[in-house]
Amino acid sequence: MPKKNTSAIEKYAAELKRMKNMFRADGSAADGDTRKLGVAIIAELLQMDAEDASGEMFGQSDVCTACKQSSRVHIGSEGKTFVSLCQDCHNELIAQLTGMDSPEDIPKKLSFKGKGGKIYNFAIDLQMFPTGKLLTATEIGKTKRKADVHGDLNADVYEMFETLKKRIKKIVSVNYIDKDGYFTKNSKAVGYVEYCDKRDACNVIIDGKPYTWDELEKNLSAHEGWKIKIEFASRGDELV
Repeated sequence: MPKKNTSAIEKYAAELKRMKNMFRADGSAADGDTRKLGVAIIAELLQMDAEDASGEMFGQSDVCTACKQSSRVHIGSEGKTFVSLCQDCHNELIAQLTGMDSPEDIPKKLSFKGKGGKIYNFAIDLQMFPTGKLLTATEIGKTKRKADVHGDLNADVYEMFETLKKRIKKIVSVNYIDKDGYFTKNSKAVGYVEYCDKRDACNVIIDGKPYTWDELEKNLSAHEGWKIKIEFASRGDELV
């Protein structure tokens, strides 16, 4: 069992307690303030020299070290987890380490009207990395349409968000496969690839629905003698 870096944990707890007490004294406490403080301390601890960081700083947990929400990102090296963070706190950490802005007013959910007036709800996820940012919209419900926008370190998140909304509106306005499983739009379909635990294989997600290659085979036989083009794009790119 790796030896915990007790001094690092004590420093984190002491600094967080000190700042919280100061907030209470002047009445300026806010969840965002304590989150930013906690992440700032974690950023400092993660930049310690190799000797200080050789132990397990906090250990892997299902709870975010900084804000106690459900964790999503586990940071470590050589099989050791130094800290566990939720997505918002991880974004704040990347902002601390890179100097990027960490926007707090990007909505977590959006609704759009599609064909026939149907309402589609999407969960919005902002992920920040040392090399850039990724905005993802994933449909909430039985179908799982998805849109992504990637940006570099200097990309404007709000411009990315406007591009994401345009892409969502586009994907809810078209159906590529009819109820019988045949391509409906110019013999063309656009979707994404997703791993399926139950089958231990990948599905092709089109119109938010999973299809196996066997289920798509009828489209091949219906186009015997035709030319075919299969194109893959990086996450964040758009196929049109």
